[in-house]
Amino acid sequence: MSKLIGVRFQPMDKVHYLDPGDLDISLFDSVVVETDQGLETAVVVIDPDLVMYSEVKGPFKLVLRKATPEDLK
Repeated sequence: MSKLIGVRFQPMDKVHYLDPGDLDISLFDSVVVETDQGLETAVVVIDPDLVMYSEVKGPFKLVLRKATPEDLK
């Protein structure tokens, strides 16, 4: 299994687990993800070292990139 991160799309939303691929992503970074509603930004709330891998099931969406200031507007 590849490394995973936990993100929230809204502050009180449930945590969604994503595959960051080869991106260097840290806790509290904003990322861009392709969802059923199109491109969405999310905030990293669980870094790979803290994911409980035995409790999550895939498939996992891939993080496209870190969010830019334009993405966050």
